[in-house]
This record gives sequence, C-alpha cells and structure tokens, in this order.
Amino acid sequence: VSQSRYVLRNVIKEDEILVYCDAGSEIVNNFLSRHTFLQLLSHLEEQDVLAFDTSVPEYQYTKRMCLDLLSMKSKEHTSQVAATTILFHNTAASRTFTNNWVDIATQRNGIYIDDSLGLEHQEFREHRYDQSIFSVLYKNANMKSLMLTSPRYSLSEPRVRFYEKVLHNNLFFWQILS
Repeated sequence: VSQSRYVLRNVIKEDEILVYCDAGSEIVNNFLSRHTFLQLLSHLEEQDVLAFDTSVPEYQYTKRMCLDLLSMKSKEHTSQVAATTILFHNTAASRTFTNNWVDIATQRNGIYIDDSLGLEHQEFREHRYDQSIFSVLYKNANMKSLMLTSPRYSLSEPRVRFYEKVLHNNLFFWQILS
C-alpha cells in the first residue's frame, strides 16, 4: 500500500502509469499479452485506478468493522476487488485514493487490517487486510473492476499445465500462489 503511494508521489511523473503486482506475479511478454495490456491501459482513460474482480463475496473476506467504517452494507454481496494487480494512472485522483487507503490501513493502530473480529456474517471466512480496505474504497468510488481472467497456479501443486499456459498466453500477467 505505502509503496504504491510512495511511487506515485516521488518516482513517476504526472500522467505516467504504475502497474502494481504482488510478489510472485509473472509478467508475460508476447504479442497477444501486449495487445491485452494496451486494452487495459485504455480503461485508464475512464478512471485513474483499475483493478480486477475476485468473484468472491465481500462479506466473506472483509470484516464487519471495515464494512461499517466504509458504509458498505449495501455492497457487501458484491464481489471483492483484488489488490494483487492494480494499474494506477498517476493523477491527483489516484494519489488521493492511495492516501485514503494508507490512512485507513494505519488508522487506530491498524485495527482495520488486524485479526480482531466482531459479529461477522455467518459465511465469513477471513479478513483480507489491506485488500479488503482497497476493495471497499474502490467500490465506494464507483470504479469499474474487470474480471480477473489470469490463470493462477501453485508452485507446490501446479494446476495449470503447459497447454493451459499456451491457451492463456494473451494475458499480461500470471499469479503464482506459493
């Protein structure tokens, strides 16, 4: 979180693009993936932060305290937005967004990113810390998320075989789960 804020403030210039990927992600470099990446960049003309939908319900991965803080009751059944791969168009709006994200994550000694729980939804699984805050802020800003279509595979238990990698080689990144 704070690294993205630092880069937007101090490293890249106004109107440049920052692509944030979690450790373990692999950038794919071929003609089709570059084409897909250019399509993603075109979405940054409409909004300054672009992220991907996880397809899991927010209420399962965001603790009630965080949902309440950010007035998300009406959107708790929508899909959580991933913070694993984010594209930032370096503008005042994206810097404000990351400032809010960091401010909430560090507020009250980090209570919104710690493991303390309250009266959670009956199907609650786990809190996703800064991703939960990111997701709620993203939705509160009415930003559009794209479907996360990158294949995921685990180093310890590979689920994506070579032919699946070839089939999905138009994606610009892979997420590798350890």
